[in-house]
Amino acid sequence: MNATGPDVRAAGAPQAAADGSAQGVATQVFLGFAFAALLALHFLEPDLGLSWSYAHLSRTAWLPWIAAGTVVALPLGVLTLWRRPWVGAAVRSGSTVQAVAAGLVVFALLVALGRLLPAPSTSMDAGLFLGWVEHGGEVARWHLLLKLHQLVANAASGVAGHVTVVRALNAGMAAIAAVALVATARLLGRSNGEAAALAALSLSSMGVLQLCIGYADVYPLPLAATAVYVWASLRVIAGRLHPFWPLLLVAVGPFVYLGLVLLAPSLVVVVWCALC
Repeated sequence: MNATGPDVRAAGAPQAAADGSAQGVATQVFLGFAFAALLALHFLEPDLGLSWSYAHLSRTAWLPWIAAGTVVALPLGVLTLWRRPWVGAAVRSGSTVQAVAAGLVVFALLVALGRLLPAPSTSMDAGLFLGWVEHGGEVARWHLLLKLHQLVANAASGVAGHVTVVRALNAGMAAIAAVALVATARLLGRSNGEAAALAALSLSSMGVLQLCIGYADVYPLPLAATAVYVWASLRVIAGRLHPFWPLLLVAVGPFVYLGLVLLAPSLVVVVWCALC
């Protein structure tokens, strides 16, 4: 995962509009309204049938105060950091060895955090999944994913319980996703600051961070597959990777987790950009 931003831009990726241009101002206004709407959803929690996507700040009296403090502190911190010289410097090329080393460190950290702070089980699917891993079973929509967990759980049955195995495997998938997301941010970012901001936003978003720590359900593997697919697709567009690899992910993905079939339409764009 050693591609950097200039590769993608050289392949024709659009540049961000200048801050002072009409397009830049319109983009900032649009993003401002979008962020305000997201904050309103999380803080007010209106009854819109979207409760699964809320932060559920009402669970305790102190969570809204932490959230409000974060909303104020983060922009101030970013403004302070953005003035540092290294933030505006171009993204330097990394290496595969560095990516693997970072992944191993993240994996070890997530395994340790998962043991200390295991994610609570909040859905029926998680219980069913753990039961099928322990006792066997067939589920078409998770076919290869379930087979992988059953295989590893059976092999480690004398050493670790099935829940521990699932959380360890998920920590590995989360580490792969994290490295792929950072690599993708480095491809897209025009500077260290932009790459860091993109990586921080993607890694801390709901649906990513919550799957990384002590999670015992099916979703970390689809997350990893999606993150690697996005990174590989950008490399193809940049002319640095053969289209076979994202094509392979799209072909195998639905047999791992059925929802990965949703990646298929984007492959048309990837192949089109690679050929043009």
